[in-house]
This record gives sequence, C-alpha cells and structure tokens, in this order.
Amino acid sequence: MTARPDILLAHSYYLCEDSAEQRIMKPYPPLGVLYLSAYLKRRGFGVEVFDGTFTTPAAFEAAIDALKPRAVGISCNMATKFNALRMIRQAKDRGIVTVLGGPEPVNYPHEYIASGADCVVHGEGEVTLAQLLERIRGHHGNRFDGIAGITFADESGKAVTGPNRSPIDDLSALPWPDRAAIDIGRYLSTWKHHHGYGPVSLICARGCPYRCTWCSHSVFGRTHRRRHAPDVADEVEHIRSVHDPDALWFADDVFNIDRKWLYQFRDAMVRRNLTLPFECICRADRVDERSIEALVDLQCRRVWIGAESGSQRMLDAMQRGVSVEQVHRAGQLASAAGLEVGTFIMLGYDGETLEDIEATVDHLRKMAPDIVLTTTAYPIKGTEYHDAVSDRIIANGSWSGRTDRNLRVRARHSAEFYASAQRWVNAEVQLDRVRRGPAPNRFAVGRAGIIARWHRHQTRRRAPRSAITQRLSRPRSHSPFDAVADTYDERFVTTALGRWLRQRVWKRLAANISPGATVLDVAGGTGEDACWLARQGAHVTYLDRSPHMLRIAADKVSARGLEDRVTLNLVDLNDLSSVASPPRPFDAVVANFGGINCVRDR
Repeated sequence: MTARPDILLAHSYYLCEDSAEQRIMKPYPPLGVLYLSAYLKRRGFGVEVFDGTFTTPAAFEAAIDALKPRAVGISCNMATKFNALRMIRQAKDRGIVTVLGGPEPVNYPHEYIASGADCVVHGEGEVTLAQLLERIRGHHGNRFDGIAGITFADESGKAVTGPNRSPIDDLSALPWPDRAAIDIGRYLSTWKHHHGYGPVSLICARGCPYRCTWCSHSVFGRTHRRRHAPDVADEVEHIRSVHDPDALWFADDVFNIDRKWLYQFRDAMVRRNLTLPFECICRADRVDERSIEALVDLQCRRVWIGAESGSQRMLDAMQRGVSVEQVHRAGQLASAAGLEVGTFIMLGYDGETLEDIEATVDHLRKMAPDIVLTTTAYPIKGTEYHDAVSDRIIANGSWSGRTDRNLRVRARHSAEFYASAQRWVNAEVQLDRVRRGPAPNRFAVGRAGIIARWHRHQTRRRAPRSAITQRLSRPRSHSPFDAVADTYDERFVTTALGRWLRQRVWKRLAANISPGATVLDVAGGTGEDACWLARQGAHVTYLDRSPHMLRIAADKVSARGLEDRVTLNLVDLNDLSSVASPPRPFDAVVANFGGINCVRDR
C-alpha cells in the first residue's frame, strides 16, 4: 500500500482556462514547485506533485481524493489567483492543511488566510516548508508558532506573522528541480508541434538587486545569489542526457549581471561541448562587446533587453538605472553579432504623456528589435509604484474578485487609450521592419505606413487632452475655495436653489452642446457640470485652481465611471493662454459661477 504523502505540491495554472496562452502555446514547467519537491524529498518527506498545466481543476480534486495528503502546498501568482482560491476551498473541504506560496500570496497574506489557507510562506519556501511539514508530521495540526517566514492562522483563526527568514546563501547546495515528478515530454512535444523546437527551462540565480519601481521582489527580495558555474553546467549536461531538448531558456531575472560569472560559465560549457541554443534576459548597462561575444560562444540565439520606455524622463521615474542610449547600444551590439533582439515596452506609467510615447516609438525605430512585447503598467502591491499612487488607486469589486492587474489609477488615461497606444507602437514597429526588409516593397511599406498613421491618429484622438495637461500652468497660490470645498456641495450644489440653477444651466447646455463635443469647463468646482456633460457624451477638460475642489471632482468622476471622458487639471485660472491651441479645438467653453454661464462656440 502506498504511504500517505506528507504533501501534495501544486501550481495553480491550467492551460485550458488561459485563452491567451492557447494562442501562443509556449508553456513552461513550474520550476519553483519542482525545486521544493527535490528539496523535501532529499529531507525524507513523502512528496507528490500535481502539474495542472495540461489538466483541469477537476483533476486536482481527484488527486487530493486519491492521495489524501497531510498537506497541500499551492504556488500562486497574480494570473492564477482565482484558481488558487478555488484550490484552497477544494483542499479545506477535505480537512487538509493548506499552505500558499509564490509572489501573489506574500502581498496579501491576511486575505488568503481569511479565504481558508492555513499558512502563507514568505520568500523562498524550501527550508520553511520542511519545518512546517515537521510540525504537521508531529500531529501539531496547523500550530506553526515560532517558524520564520510565514503568516499563519492561530487557533482563533487570527492571522499571525512570524519573524523574517534569511535567504538561502548557497544555491548550489540545493538539489536540481525534480523534473522527473512531471511529464517534461509533454511540454517539449507541445512546443515542437507549435514552434518546431522544444526548450527546457532552468535558472542560474535568484533575485534581482535593481530597484525598478514597478517590479515585485516579493519572493527573492532585492538579493542576487548565483549558483556556481560548474553546477549549472552539470545540470545542463543532465538535462541534455535525460530530456534531449532543442534549446534552453535561462529564466533568471537578469542573466548578465555578473560578467565574471558569465565568462566562467562560457568556459565550462564550451570546454565540455555542452552548448545549446538558448535565450535569456539581459540588462542594457551590463552589455558590452566581450559579454556579447560570450553569449555568442554559448550559442545564444535571442537576447531580451528591457527598454520599458524610450523617454529618459520615464526611465528615471521608474528608477531603471539605465539610459536610452545604453539600450540602443546593447540592441545594436547584439544585432551586429547575429543575435535576435527582443525588448519589453511598458506604457501608462505614472506621469507618462503622449510625448513620452512618441519618444518610445522613436526609440524603437533606432533600436530596431526583432520582437517587441508591450504591456500597460499596473500597481502591484508591495512595489514602490503601488506606494506612490496608493491614494489614487481605484479598486472596484471585492478582493476575491479582482487582481492587481484590475486596479486603476485615478487621473490616468483610459484603458481604451492605452489599447490604442499599444496598437500604434506595434504598427510603427511593423512599419520599420518592412522598411528594413531585404527587398522593401512600395505597396507593403505604404500599407504599413497607413496603418501606423491611423493608429497614431486614433491614439491622439482618444487623448486630445493629454498634451494640453502638460502645457497648463500650475497654480501660484492656494484657492480661497479650498476652505469651503468639503462642504460646498452641501451648502450650495444640493440645495433647492442650487439644483434649480443647475437645471437651468444644463437645459441651456443641452441646446448648445452636442454629443461628442469637446468642452473646456473653467472653474469646474466639485465636478457636477463636468460629470453631467460627460454623461451627455461630451469630452470634458476640467480646470480649477483649488486642489481640494479637484480632489472632490476626481472622486465623483471615478465613482461614476467617467474617467474616459473627463480630464482633470489643476491650473491658475488667471493664466489660460496655454489652452488656446489644443491638439483638437474645443467646441465650447463653459464657465458656471452659480448660474451665470458663458457658452461660446469656437
């Protein structure tokens, strides 16, 4: 009879529920789970692994019913949060101790405990999970007092956080991932069927020491610990002999941080004739001629270089620690050496303007990467970006029904705008690629140019006020309305007289302003007129010199879901000269001071 396992390890990803990945079909095995399995087995624990990639949620229930493990360990990231919550319920319904780990639960340990988890592991899980299993084996139930690196539910159900755990110093002392626990062949065959080759992934290091404000460091922290070069070479030899892949994917956050290590690894691999085609991620400021030469010697076929933006102002705001020129040079060096170059672009970071996006388009023309992946910035809890915009975050719905990707930032452009901007960036990349082709066709270039210009026009049309905002003057002093802002609606707007006056105003506006009009709302106050205009279909640029009034207006715009139609600006109303020539002329200017109105067509 098979012994009852101490733990069933699982990740919470199901390919069958990921329509985007079904179009791409580039799945990778769950390395983190496989590292845990290898470590726990070496410590003598009974371990089973549930790999959900090619199965269904029902298969997880069947696995826990068949195996009856003492504990279930679930790895979770932002994209798999909803699956993880369902798996917690499936395990808890059967009375199984449930432990959560990965980058997502670390940021919300109390919420996961409230959702049924017994414990959330902070950071690396190997040593922590072994100590938890010792307690569970010893029939201490879920009493985890004194264990470092966890948040757990005490006997009353209250979430308690233990002391911090130091990271593992010697990564080469860890066993290699337990790839034998899952069907690696299924991954390889899937890749080969869809892409003609099959890669195996591995890591050489854990952690990233850089301080990019949008990046989560919730598992490995801002450390950088690297395995010994011969140890990685030994693993590559093992992978080649057992799995015979066509390529490798080095899944490090940054592969080229330590140039000395890179040269040592190159020497070890070349000396043993272990090189295989691979791809990796590199930082631009760590790329030079010699490091590119080492990548070529290792048979690197594609290098990913993070760009994020072509605006130095935005790179500095993100604390990327690189210059646009360094990114250009890194891409050019890699391309000149015959490597494919991929890059990442992030739109929508706080403070980004249309001019910054145009700088990004220009940057991509100069860099000329082979592949560009674009995304829109979103505030991940625990990051500096999240902290910086926390007072402007709009979190619609309950925590269990959303992820950080659904968080919206007040006063940012609309999702429609950024979708259009992504299409514009991609169209410009395609145009440049056609132009640089071996035999550029006039028809193909013309068609690509029309598409790029169209998406540029659509992007500018969806945010005509973004450029205006940058030219508006800042207020030189506080407004006298600041002191009455919090009670202004109660004392004026919602009174019988205030409502009567506004109805007269809105009746006149309705007769003069048609849906789709662009309206400048001067001295917009608490935003009542701006919201009404937006609901009638107008695109409104709101101006007021009182930050307190603007804050109230912003809350109304957000609560009523009108961010796509109202842009809020804090300005000195005595200096509006900069508004005279917007990218799209205003159809009307409205000034509402207690019922005295001015409506003027331009």
